[in-house]
Amino acid sequence: MFDTAGFLSELCHYALNVHVVLSLIAIFAQTQPVNGITLKVAIDCKPGPLRQAYATPEQRSRLQVDRCRKLLSMPSHASHVDKILRKMWKRRVASLLRDVGLKKPGPTPAFSRKYRESQLRAIGTILDTSMRKRLKAWVKKTTTCRSVHLDGVPGTRKWRVLQSRLQHHQKQRNIVYVFWRGSKCLKVGRSEIGLDRIKQQKGSAIFQKARRVAVFFPSNGLKRSIPALECALTHIYQLKPAVTPSKRKWRDRCLLCRTKRSVRKKLRRLFPL
Repeated sequence: MFDTAGFLSELCHYALNVHVVLSLIAIFAQTQPVNGITLKVAIDCKPGPLRQAYATPEQRSRLQVDRCRKLLSMPSHASHVDKILRKMWKRRVASLLRDVGLKKPGPTPAFSRKYRESQLRAIGTILDTSMRKRLKAWVKKTTTCRSVHLDGVPGTRKWRVLQSRLQHHQKQRNIVYVFWRGSKCLKVGRSEIGLDRIKQQKGSAIFQKARRVAVFFPSNGLKRSIPALECALTHIYQLKPAVTPSKRKWRDRCLLCRTKRSVRKKLRRLFPL
């Protein structure tokens, strides 16, 4: 015999968890410090289903109106994530709905690992687009950028010109550099030995193609913040083919990578296999 009470309990549990994940992605309500700088984070864990369960009829109707207003004012990327989560939930409970008679009998689509991971990648792509402005603001606020134009400079003199233009920053060891050719980003790299890392590449083909070199100097000058800065610039400039910067233990990660990792962890907990 089908356990209706257990099914309803599980249904409420999943509905509450999905509400928390949507709030994590869509609503920017709280702040947290990262590298000494306060950044907005998409966190608002208001337990809507529980609050509605113990509300009076007037309060319930007011909550429904507030929810409709929130959905209408929801950013486009959050509405896309909402559609993906609803589609995942619909496929997840399809067999249960068929067993209790709420769905017509027939074959139901399988909720496989391949399907779940494809939806996680789709959510990650949406986050890549939606959080780019926040990454740009973070980079602008935490670094000092110096650009050196190398148009018309012979390849044998490029390094000398670059060194002379950045002679006031010779003592800074932890930097991130970007090679540009017009509007195309050729490379994003990091250095823990200052400009000597660029000097090691002065004979490479990618440095010879560069028409502009942008060097980012972090305000705190700490070594542990360099991987996060390199990762953020890689996301912003969208290198093609896609390049994933190496990650080291005990070093900071960029805001986008930490958000995507948290979302993946929560969704895999919500939709276990």
